[in-house]
Formats: sequence, structure tokens, C-alpha cells
Amino acid sequence: MSLGTAQRFACLLGLGASFAILGCRSPTAVGTQPAPAQSSRRAHAPLSSDPELAAAERAAIVDYSEFRRVLERAETTTQGWEIEAVIAEGAQSERLWLMNLRALPGAVEGVVRVEPKVLKSTQRGQRLVIADEDVVDWFYYDHGKAVGGKTRLIAERRAREAELADALTHCHEPRYADGCAALGERYATGQVGERRLDVAFQLDAQACTGGSAYGCNAAGWASLHGRGAPQDLPAAAAFFERACTSGDEHPFACDSRGFALLSGLAGTPRDLRLGQRLLSKACARGLPTSCLLLELMRAKGLRQGSKLPLACNVSFSEQVSRCSNEQDPEACFLAGSAFEMGICEAPKSSTRAAELLRSAATFGARWPSAERESSQGTLLNAAHSK
Repeated sequence: MSLGTAQRFACLLGLGASFAILGCRSPTAVGTQPAPAQSSRRAHAPLSSDPELAAAERAAIVDYSEFRRVLERAETTTQGWEIEAVIAEGAQSERLWLMNLRALPGAVEGVVRVEPKVLKSTQRGQRLVIADEDVVDWFYYDHGKAVGGKTRLIAERRAREAELADALTHCHEPRYADGCAALGERYATGQVGERRLDVAFQLDAQACTGGSAYGCNAAGWASLHGRGAPQDLPAAAAFFERACTSGDEHPFACDSRGFALLSGLAGTPRDLRLGQRLLSKACARGLPTSCLLLELMRAKGLRQGSKLPLACNVSFSEQVSRCSNEQDPEACFLAGSAFEMGICEAPKSSTRAAELLRSAATFGARWPSAERESSQGTLLNAAHSK
């Protein structure tokens, strides 16, 4: 089963507190404290001492008047307005984000979004009035698309970099391996703010070293396609082998290994008996693609047994799409074989079948030859009858 069909992880577990920063923010409570007015200065608040952040603040300040116009219009297509401001208490100051904004003459009223780290008299949820001169960044959504927030993007990128550096030192440890594979999935799909296939492969490969079946499976498909690393079919076969040995590992991993053992994917030596055992366990755990592979084996005379209804839960239009768009050899193999044999009411078409099966064959995935098919089928049937 390729990475494209993997279940998505909402938050990463078991990786320590730093891993919670990706997409797992808690909602901010809004307090009811009175609204102390902040002193208005004619000179703008000083820029950050960090050159990169200072450049982002400078750009945000230049466009602040446009943000105010958006806030004042409050059109239905815009929402989630926030500002970052320099808030002072005596000689101390801190940059804080405020939300739930309301435009005032020469100022903006809003609620402090997070608990301050430096200021003692300002609290999370407190409503403040901020002079325009103290605003150093702003953010809002327009038609669901994020606008602004340049300093926030820099902070999030730096947090990701620190988190990644920390993760890569621990991914080989069994207790962190699955979490690293989950983080790899988020980099592969761009859920962390950027799509980095090279980082995803690095995380998955190290997670595989730590014993994560999911990580091995993802690294196998990445190696097969050359996504994030050079294409390497022997490496792909090795990752699939490590992903599933008993059938009790992640069902996606066992589906991939079972498919490789059946079809010879990536040069995997065929072992129909082991492949059937692994696919049977994945099918029993509710994976329709594994059930369909078993049903196709039955139609080819390579397996005896009752019909597997779950096999027909596979969408052939989806498999064709994945074959075309993702070059997924298993999807090509499933759809092509189904069209060849008319399994699960798939419309028979030798032309479409041949085209799809040729695509699967570019990755080494083929049905056994007639001679081998016959001998292996006899062995499997004999084993089933005992």
C-alpha cells in the first residue's frame, strides 16, 4: 500500500513535548479583564534585533495601512484577524499576538493570545488597546488563505528545524520510531507548512531502523519512486521486507510486502505461500486491497477458499487514477487484473487491462508465468486442503 493511501495522523505522540508544535495548537481563552489603554508613541516601536525578523517586521509595517482597511471593512470573505505588537511595562517589553480585533481611531483593540513570558501585569485573555505605532506584524484569512504573519512563519520554520534536528537524533530508538514515521508523513504531504520529500525519506528510513513498520513501508515506496532519494529498487524491496515479517505489523506494510511477494515487485523473489499468509492477515484486519489481491489469486487458481466480499470494496476508478497520477504499481496491478478477469463486476477490457498491467510491470510487478503459476497453485491448494 503506497504512501498516498496511508491514514493521516492528526498529532504526533510519543516524541516528547517538542513534537506537539506541529498543527496541535490549543484554543485560546478570552478573558474579561478591563482594557487598559497603551500609550501612543509618534515613533514606531523598535524593530527586532534579529535581522531576519526585523526585515519581516519592516515589510509588515509598510503594508499595515492595507491591513487596517481590511479589518475596518470586515468583509465576509476575511476572518481571523490578528496583530503582533510591542507591549511595554516600564523598562520591559515583549512582542505578543492579539486576536478578536476591533479597529479604533489610531489603534486596535484585541485579546492577548498567549501567556506572556516576560511581562508580569499582562495576561493571556486580557483585552488591550494597541496604538498603530506599536504593531509590528499582522495576519488574517482571505477566502481561507493565510495573508501576512511573516514573523510567525519565520518562528514556525525555526521551530520545525529545531524539532527535526531533535527528532533525527532519536528516530532510531524504538519508542520514537513510529512518531518519526508520522512526522515523515507530515513532511511528505506538506502538513507542517512545507512539502519536503527528502526530509520525509530521511525520517522514514531512520524510523525503519528503529523498528517502525510504517516507516519501512513509506521508505520502500519512496525508494521505489525516487521520491526524496534516488530511485533504488533493491533498497525498496529491502524496506518492504523489513516492514512486515510476521503479518502482525501495520496492515499497510503487510499489504505492500504481500503484494511484492506475489508480483515480484522491485525484484522481490516470489513466495506465494508467504505472500498469501501476509495478505490474509491484512485482509482480516479490514484492508480491501489485500482482500482483492487474494481474490485475484483465487481467480487465477493460485488460492482456494471462499469468496472475500471485502475485496469488492475497492474502487477501480480510484485505482486507475492512482495508477495514472501517482504511478502506483499496486493500483495498476489491481485495476489491470480486475479488468482482465472481470472481478467484482469490473468491466472486462483486454485493452485497458494490458495498458495498466504494463505500467505495473515497469516496477517489476507481474503475475507469475504459467508454469510457475501452475506449480505454486498446486502447492497452495494442497496446503489449503490439509
